[in-house]
Amino acid sequence: YRHVLGWVYDPATHMVTNTGQRIGIFSVPDRHTLFCCYAVADLNGARDSIVAGGGSVDEVVQVDFGAVLGATDPQGVEFAVYQP
Repeated sequence: YRHVLGWVYDPATHMVTNTGQRIGIFSVPDRHTLFCCYAVADLNGARDSIVAGGGSVDEVVQVDFGAVLGATDPQGVEFAVYQP
């Protein structure tokens, strides 16, 4: 990410140090470490599509910026969709 985003990484803390935000970069054995969250206009429609495609979904969580639905694709990769 250094070349693309200009991030400076501290290998001792596994943190990006020049963004003004806490961004940690680390790996965990046998677990995906990149978590993607996609904005959708229709959370119920997204839920239906995820399940129809063989994925699984969690309960919808209401947060201050909208509603979030955690999900797992058929290969076991976790992600989320949110409706602002």
